[in-house]
Amino acid sequence: MQKAQRARGRLKFLISYAIILGILGVSAFLLNIYLQERKYRDLKSQIRKEFSQALPEVKRVVNELQQMKARVQEERAKLGSLGGGPGGGSPLEILREVSLMIEPGAKVRVTELLVDSESIEVNGEADSFDTVNQLKARLDQSGNFKDVQLKTARASSLENVIEFKFQMKQGAGG
Repeated sequence: MQKAQRARGRLKFLISYAIILGILGVSAFLLNIYLQERKYRDLKSQIRKEFSQALPEVKRVVNELQQMKARVQEERAKLGSLGGGPGGGSPLEILREVSLMIEPGAKVRVTELLVDSESIEVNGEADSFDTVNQLKARLDQSGNFKDVQLKTARASSLENVIEFKFQMKQGAGG
């Protein structure tokens, strides 16, 4: 009989211990969920704050992430329409690179620069055929341009003016 009472006492103790462990486990689980939700709310408010600082003109915020993605796409489209963006330089950068290829003292005037996603076309005037050939050679050697072709080079009706047209592609360096 005493053994049975001890066994019941141990069983009650083990059941009590299991109930306490269960309550502690459920409490820890619920506390973890609460802390995660709190972190999520804090993060969401920080995202909204950053969004409002980045785009103060947006008055109606529905989904910050979607609105920011749309805005980034709009800005990329604007940049692309100006000839810039990933993989290509802006027309101003291309013009700078071409000007760096001109021999010091040579007289070259770029009259037209056409840039699209596939090619670059440079039209201009130089003081001699030799200057045009030197410019082509330097463009060929540059890592900023590839497939450089001299499309036309002809004497202008003006004295000592050679009109030229180069067509090339953006190289790895540009």
